[in-house]
Amino acid sequence: MRVSSPKMHRIRLGIACALFVLGLPIVVPAANSTLWLVTVFVTEWAHWLAVFPLALLIWELRRGRGRWRLPTSLLCLVATCLYCLPLAEAISIAHTLPSALKQAFGAGPQNAGEFPIRIKKLWSWPRPAGVRVEGFHYTTADGTSLALDFYSSMNRGRLPCIVVIHGGAWVIGNEKELTWWDPILAGLGCRVASIAYRLVPKSHWPAQKEDLEAALAYLKAHASELGIDETRFVLLGRSAGGQIALAAAYGLHDPSIKGCIAEYPITDMKFDYALDQAHSIIPTRQVITALMGAGPEAASQLYRDASAMDLAGPDSPPTLLVHGTRDELVWIEDSRRLRDRLVQVRRPVYLLELPWATHGFDANPSGPAGQLDLYAITWFLGSVLHR
Repeated sequence: MRVSSPKMHRIRLGIACALFVLGLPIVVPAANSTLWLVTVFVTEWAHWLAVFPLALLIWELRRGRGRWRLPTSLLCLVATCLYCLPLAEAISIAHTLPSALKQAFGAGPQNAGEFPIRIKKLWSWPRPAGVRVEGFHYTTADGTSLALDFYSSMNRGRLPCIVVIHGGAWVIGNEKELTWWDPILAGLGCRVASIAYRLVPKSHWPAQKEDLEAALAYLKAHASELGIDETRFVLLGRSAGGQIALAAAYGLHDPSIKGCIAEYPITDMKFDYALDQAHSIIPTRQVITALMGAGPEAASQLYRDASAMDLAGPDSPPTLLVHGTRDELVWIEDSRRLRDRLVQVRRPVYLLELPWATHGFDANPSGPAGQLDLYAITWFLGSVLHR
């Protein structure tokens, strides 16, 4: 049966409305965890989504007729602009990023002259060649067997090692989080160890930091067979893992930790406990209390031991912070305050702020945030490990 032309006009208008609504999370904060997940997808794959309203807009301008043509075209135009916003903001940041990183950390890698955003890469998925992965048991604590995944390239000799600590609000997660990033990192001239750690509610702080310390001890003890330079480690943590990485990097005073990369981390337990849900769609106070086992009044020293803001000092290793300005789970001020503290104690630090990005922006390594993130990480590693 032939569909009438007016009906087709209404269908196209409905599609335009749907595409417009789907693009709203790019500029409208997520109200709950479900919408946050939608936001991660829409913001970091927006350049893919832009193809659909653009194609419909072109069709309407060329062949559209009737009273629905104008509203359909306007909705498509606005939706296309929304979907292009993350890339436009990323390109703006890319112009100043190399000079900012050079000022913070000094000379970068040999490819530092490349532009941080490569348009062609937006529509591909990185597939590093020659990286193999092995699983190891590194310790048992409180009856919990803890494992790590070890990624190594074909590069010979002893190489620096990046220790990756997963997120998940200290409640969920393991060494398999965002596994597509680990081969990419291994391709930067490093070994990579992605570790599991004890989780809440069974284990409270400082169990998580102790597990990271045990992983470092295991990697050092097996440095020869794993091809690790046991004098050069970088800690990289996401979200809860960022808090653990920072607390260990600043609190262990281990000279083999040459740098710390923290993505959207909590940096001050008392600060975030006091805020509770003021800037978060999750019950922050409840989550922190579950980790610490008590409130700050009853466990003041533990809160200090878990807070990079309290631990940062003149011997803290260089730090790269990456945070979405509109993060709905961990407020951007966490990273801003830590940056200011490290500047105060004259330690190398750079905070890469991503205006469109939310928590978990690095889900897409080829997206605007993923490319800027990788460029900053590559520069940072080139500075603290390979210089």
